[in-house]
Parts: sequence; C-alpha cells; structure tokens
Amino acid sequence: MKKIFIITVLSFFITIAKADCLGYQTSCVWPCGKLISNHSIVIINTGDSSYGNAIGSKYKIYLQSTKTKNRILLLVTQVCNGGLNFMQIVLTPSSKLIEGEEYELIEVDRAKKITKFTGRDFEQQKDVAIKWKAVNRSGNAPVWQKQPTLIRKIYIGYGCGPEVKTIFSFEPIEPIEQLIKTIVKNKRTGIEKTCYLQSSNGLFELGHNMCWGEFEFTKESKNDNDEYEVRFNLVDETGNVSIQSDVISFIQPNGANE
Repeated sequence: MKKIFIITVLSFFITIAKADCLGYQTSCVWPCGKLISNHSIVIINTGDSSYGNAIGSKYKIYLQSTKTKNRILLLVTQVCNGGLNFMQIVLTPSSKLIEGEEYELIEVDRAKKITKFTGRDFEQQKDVAIKWKAVNRSGNAPVWQKQPTLIRKIYIGYGCGPEVKTIFSFEPIEPIEQLIKTIVKNKRTGIEKTCYLQSSNGLFELGHNMCWGEFEFTKESKNDNDEYEVRFNLVDETGNVSIQSDVISFIQPNGANE
C-alpha cells in the first residue's frame, strides 16, 4: 500500500512538471482592456522563438477594421528575450487609427493565410477574437501612488529546472489597466534587459517558473548571488507612460535568501 501511494504521488508531481514544461503558447497580452490608440503598444508573448523572430517578416501582424476590413500594419519596435525560449514582441501602429473604429488583431503569413488572435472570455467561457475600440490618447500619464517594493524572493528546485522569482508590490490606480515596463541590470556584468510585466491585486513577479518566464537571471544555482538593480514605469492601454520608479537593488534569489 505504501509503495502504491509513493508511486501515485510521484506520478502526480511528474504530471504537473510535464504540464508546466509544455511551454508558453503564443498570445497577445496587451492591451488587455477594450481600448487602443495610435500611441499604444501591442505585446505578443510567445514560447516559440522561431515564430517570434519571424514576426515582421514571415508573419505580418495587423489591426483590421471589423467594419471596412482596412488593415494597419503593426511594426516591431522591441524584442525582449526572457530566456528559456520565451519572447515578448512589442509592436506599434504604422499609421493613424480611425477614432471610434473597432479593430481586431490578425496575422497574415506569406501564403496570405489569415489567423485571428483570440483571448479567453471568462464570462462566455470561450475564446473570442481580440478586438479594441480606437480612441485618442486619453488622460494623463499614470502616477505612482506609492513606490514599488520588493516583498519576497522565491527559489524552488524542480527536475526540469528551478523556479526563480522576485515579487514586488505597488498601489495600482483603479480601475485603469496598467502594464509594468521593467528594466533589470546585472551589476556584475553590466548587462541590462527590458521586459513587460502584468500585475494582479497590486503584485507583480519578475523571473520565471521551471520552463518559461519574462526574465532569467544570469546564473541560477543555490550558490549564485549576483546583485541586480531594477526600475519600473507604468504604461496604460492608450500608451501613456509614468515617470520611472526609484531604483531597487537586490541579491538574486538563491534558496538561502528567500
């Protein structure tokens, strides 16, 4: 009986590990609301680096009017490599959007095949086409209500690799959706990377699970203790950007400093 229990438990954890190691499916994560403007950034996350590197060449991304079917090409302005084959592709409209028009996000490959990007509608319990209403850039730039703070470090060893994260808290501006532009620098190597993080309930995570994530530390063992510094900007869905936060310095998570 004891052997059966052990095998069952091991099988359970192996199943979880395999599920997490399937990787990140390609999806559009920003804007996550209903609005878009000429100044908005569109972010596509993908765990397929070959696909990410082909956006803009083999695969063209457009905003297509649901009314007229006119298309506006999105231009790649930044590629953020998180490591572990995870990429963030940052795009912006190449020409002016028509205010009040509804646009959907599509991909067109070299064979002219059209694929619509979809997202989960939890109210309808189904995937629906991603659409936004075009508006002029509205309101003022987001303002930090309170400077972000580092509240926890996580280092958990798994068979596929460690989960390594730093968790930050901040005071969100309700009900505005905010993205956190994150600039991380390894103080030993001088290497600086940018990534974009989403928040939930005033918390956001910098790092990765065992198989993918927005940021991978330079070295990741229980003996590594590089010092990093990080700074943030708030970005709203219409493209307004806050002033930069104060710099936060920290020693990377390594299992001994959680």
